[in-house]
Amino acid sequence: QFLSQYSGIPFKHNNKRDHSSAEEKLIIKINNESNFFFQKELFNNKYAYQYIKSRGVSEGVIKMFQLGFCPDEKLLVNYLKSKGFELEQIKKADLLIKNKKNEYFGRFSHRITFPIYNITNDLVGFGGRAVKPSKIKYINSQENLVFKKSQILFGLNQNSDYIRSNKEIFLVEGYMDVIKLFSSDIKTAVSPLGTTLSEFQLKKMWSYCDIPFICFDG
Repeated sequence: QFLSQYSGIPFKHNNKRDHSSAEEKLIIKINNESNFFFQKELFNNKYAYQYIKSRGVSEGVIKMFQLGFCPDEKLLVNYLKSKGFELEQIKKADLLIKNKKNEYFGRFSHRITFPIYNITNDLVGFGGRAVKPSKIKYINSQENLVFKKSQILFGLNQNSDYIRSNKEIFLVEGYMDVIKLFSSDIKTAVSPLGTTLSEFQLKKMWSYCDIPFICFDG
């Protein structure tokens, strides 16, 4: 499984992994449905949409990176229920957080959403950026069966063809750095999910080009 993720070659699981595989597929299915909902909601929220536009991101790039907006968690849960998912299933996708009172609220509520794809192009999680003043500007999904932060490079899903043809990678710090560079016709940037850079991510970059350029802030 590790080698298949590293190389981007699909791997058929054996019977011992059937249960785990079914749960992985469920999480990915919920993520895909949520992402569809978030993309529609971005155009319904003028504040979030105008924020993205103010950063110099065109509508074409918004669609390319599938940027969205997560509204109140009740709207998200009701939408997912209308698509046939039960609350217990939705909780497995890490879209909700349980507080000390055992109440659930939305992890990405009132944030711009960035869908995160793994090396085999499965939608495994989300990043979220606050559009109003917040102590925490950016958040990610928590690690689970499908979301392995150290094995993902944001932007690789959109930029892999350009990276291969140019044999060039710029490693930048965040989602918006990748998107802004793409908007400026530099389509060879990727970012880790946070400032920590793993051995896996380094080796993945080296499989695309001989000299990755690291351009972290500061």
